[in-house]
Amino acid sequence: SLEIDLRQVYEVFSVQIRMGRSFAPRGYALEKMIDDGSYVPLEYVVETPETDCVALFGVNSALGPPNSADAVLCRGYMDASPGSSGDTIRIDLIFTSGLRPGVTDNSVKFVDFVSARNLRFRFVGFTADATKANASQFTVAEVQVRGRCSCNGFASTCDVATDTEPYQCGCTAESNTAGASCDRCLPLFNNASYERALDNPSFACQQCSCNNSADSCVFNATLDRGVCNCTSNTRGIECTECRVNVDRNPDTG
Repeated sequence: SLEIDLRQVYEVFSVQIRMGRSFAPRGYALEKMIDDGSYVPLEYVVETPETDCVALFGVNSALGPPNSADAVLCRGYMDASPGSSGDTIRIDLIFTSGLRPGVTDNSVKFVDFVSARNLRFRFVGFTADATKANASQFTVAEVQVRGRCSCNGFASTCDVATDTEPYQCGCTAESNTAGASCDRCLPLFNNASYERALDNPSFACQQCSCNNSADSCVFNATLDRGVCNCTSNTRGIECTECRVNVDRNPDTG
């Protein structure tokens, strides 16, 4: 198997592997992992779907497009010709005989399915030609992964990641979000529980009412609103009271 650490979570749309000086595998599994969890399958590609899907991976072969946003398909090679050196194996998670459900409206179910921090390419079994040639290993010449930054629906651009710096989503001003993936609200905009702008594209973080006496607030699920982290010797949900033994300055109100 071959593992790739993407260093950050990306939404993976397609993967292409060009084999080196070896035969293509009889079966190929593309798997993903997020946050050091366990690898889960994204798709299977096999030489002969009618028999290999069940024999190698215990699943039925797929006919036609996915029927759900998170459907894991098993199908025949799209661009590969097993049995020759330099085969190209391609998996498209967006369009397979039809558009995957959830792509158009950028649904939570679709985004969660294609989101990955680590990818694993697992090769299973040798083709008949490889067996005749006494092949004993697989070699990979090139891997291409295409996708986009994971910005939770709050950005249309992101900075390119480097070896030392992660990508940074260009969170829109109107979303009032922050973080490399726009994954949290700005400090003073936690008056509602954070949501991803996927199934709810109109969501924006809401500003707390702190009477200019706080630099941040936190959402309180019991109160269903934000509670200010008061400064300036004030207290209360909205910093409307003086702290004990502190009188309000009549000049400031």
